[in-house]
Amino acid sequence: MKTILIIVTLFFSLNIYSQGAGYALNFDGINDNVQGHAADLTAITNNFTIEFWFNASATIALRAEQNGVNHISGTTGNGQRYAVYPQHGGGGNGSWGNAGAGVSIGSNAIQVYEHKASYMPCLLSYSGSLIQAGWNHVAIVYINKRPRLYLNGINVKDGLTSNQNNVFPSGLLGGSPYGWYSGDLDEFRVWSTSRTQGEIRTNMCRKLIGNETGLVRYYRLDDGTGGTTIDATGNVNGSLISMTPATDWIASGAALGNTSSNSYNTTTGLPFATSINLINPGGQDELTISNITGTPSGIHVYGENNTPNVTCGALGVGANDRYFGVFIIDGSTTAGIPTYNITYNYANNPYVHAINEPNLDFANRATNAVITCNAWNNLSATLNMVTDVLVKNNLSGRNEFILTSETTPLPIDLVYFNALTTENTVQLVWVTASEINNDYFTIERSVDTQHWEDIITINGAGNSNQIIEYTEIDLNPLNGISYYRLKQTDFDGKYKYFNTVPINFEKNNLTGFNIYPNPISYGEILNIVVYDFKPSSEIIVIITDLLGKEFYSKSNIQIKNNKLITIPINLSIPKGIYFIVTTSENKIHSKKLIIK
Repeated sequence: MKTILIIVTLFFSLNIYSQGAGYALNFDGINDNVQGHAADLTAITNNFTIEFWFNASATIALRAEQNGVNHISGTTGNGQRYAVYPQHGGGGNGSWGNAGAGVSIGSNAIQVYEHKASYMPCLLSYSGSLIQAGWNHVAIVYINKRPRLYLNGINVKDGLTSNQNNVFPSGLLGGSPYGWYSGDLDEFRVWSTSRTQGEIRTNMCRKLIGNETGLVRYYRLDDGTGGTTIDATGNVNGSLISMTPATDWIASGAALGNTSSNSYNTTTGLPFATSINLINPGGQDELTISNITGTPSGIHVYGENNTPNVTCGALGVGANDRYFGVFIIDGSTTAGIPTYNITYNYANNPYVHAINEPNLDFANRATNAVITCNAWNNLSATLNMVTDVLVKNNLSGRNEFILTSETTPLPIDLVYFNALTTENTVQLVWVTASEINNDYFTIERSVDTQHWEDIITINGAGNSNQIIEYTEIDLNPLNGISYYRLKQTDFDGKYKYFNTVPINFEKNNLTGFNIYPNPISYGEILNIVVYDFKPSSEIIVIITDLLGKEFYSKSNIQIKNNKLITIPINLSIPKGIYFIVTTSENKIHSKKLIIK
């Protein structure tokens, strides 16, 4: 349960980031490709991994597995669509040498090909039921020249061992005249090692940095514009060939987050025996999947600490910069379509407070690729304000979830909000491009981004479609690192938080005192830091309510070396708003204190 915080001297903060799963590339099946191959890949032989997410829109022809010296089944007219085209390894006809490895993918099958002079056979062919409609993750792991296929984290097949002297991974996406891929690709990675099943499962639903050991090519494909895709490893950027950036960069539907957890069914055909939970990357919200029915082969839960690419349809998302996703690997459906229950724990969510908590819900969408208006749908989940959870039962399939509330205000179009240090103050500046129903702004400040205090209130413009610049001054900024955030409130009392700005302010000759935490709960220790009292002086501390009734009084308090006074807060002081007063000799200072 959240209590209403009416604060006068302490403040709060948030961080807002970019979208989550980001972009992908769409290949037209005619001539689209991305050239990213170079000599560094040719030098990696016999033990390596190629992995990526795909969403195929056409089928391929099934071919028999072969590994003979002159076997060819992957050239023009053989019905292949190369998501990764096998680079030509050179060499003479009818002899063993070096061959590039690639992957032909359709909505019906996945096949691994190798390529050199007069040699282009299929060494692995899979057309089983684990190829799901929509997005799938594939990893081709070569172990001593033998390809192994992991589909959505499951080892579904081992192919034939290559008879070539060496096999190397290819870096050409989208195909060639021998076969053009039709569909979407995302998160292309090449490793110089043979990845294990555990490594594949751990990382398939989470974005990487680019400096991971053994990672030699990493196209996130989140560029979103232009004719180049950046290699996050810093090795070789990919060049878009015969592609139209304006239309070929699309919103990705891959199941990707900043972090993830997973569970796989160890016994085929039996129900899941466990629940799966994941804490948001920021260490706050938590999502738990439980009561899993049917016989899914595996489940991934992934988390994002980014604002989603669209929020249309999700009521009251506001600045909420965390959401979750669920990726179901169906497997056998003999026990019916898998279903599951969701429990969303919002106890530590900084956007939840007493005003919006009674209206909390969470919304879902299928994937990041759903960018139409009303992409999100509120689920009418069951709210428990005692345990700080939302529960929704009997969900199925791919889903992404975000916390919502119907108390969101009509938005303003904020250009920026910033804080600048001056000699003795902090200047707060923000600019709006338009305002609708805007009553006033509040500046809040915090020392830890968890506990906030109002410091400045200023009237808004009501309704405006012009650029307006606002400037305010914090005349008594906190010493050291603190945070400021902007809150907008409309005429109906609805409000919205915007971005947080950190400030490192160094000030000499501090006066008065500061208190933390504020607000404070029963059982916590109230800390009072005094600044301009003499070390040898005695201090009187009094806590009174708004009518002047004393609830705490203590005199002859000796200042410790660190100028810190501590007071335990117990049930002798009821919840509410108080004044805390400190006096010594001819000095007297006061602040507001909230006990919740």
